[in-house]
Amino acid sequence: MTEPGYILFGWCLHGDALREVGELQFAIRFFSINLDTHEFTYSLRTRPVVGRIVPSTDDRYTETETLTSQLAQELVESLK
Repeated sequence: MTEPGYILFGWCLHGDALREVGELQFAIRFFSINLDTHEFTYSLRTRPVVGRIVPSTDDRYTETETLTSQLAQELVESLK
């Protein structure tokens, strides 16, 4: 999903990330690297977001919508 001046996206958490109940912390980084010098020429990183992995019989259940919303808000704030 996009809005003028923003990039918003979501994804599902699955697999090993959901094996244990608890907190999952993550951030996203967009970057470009100069292949000759191996230095960043561009770098944008969101602040870490913490989500809860809750017990369930369906390992696809998480608070994905909440996490996506929080991460989108963090990205918007970091671009201001």
